[in-house]
Amino acid sequence: MLCIYHIADHDGKGSAAIVKRKFPQIELMGLNHDMEIPYEEIEKHEKVVICDIALPVKYML
Repeated sequence: MLCIYHIADHDGKGSAAIVKRKFPQIELMGLNHDMEIPYEEIEKHEKVVICDIALPVKYML
């Protein structure tokens, strides 16, 4: 399981902390809007939680 969160602000980090508390085994991945999205790494996970950031619509579908 993977949690992708917005690394550049406190509400993204706080959201990730809440998810981590609920699912201690989850892997965290912080992203910012100007960063390259590591699609290959994301696709290794069957379940993904996204907090306070959006990926491109084409990818989300």
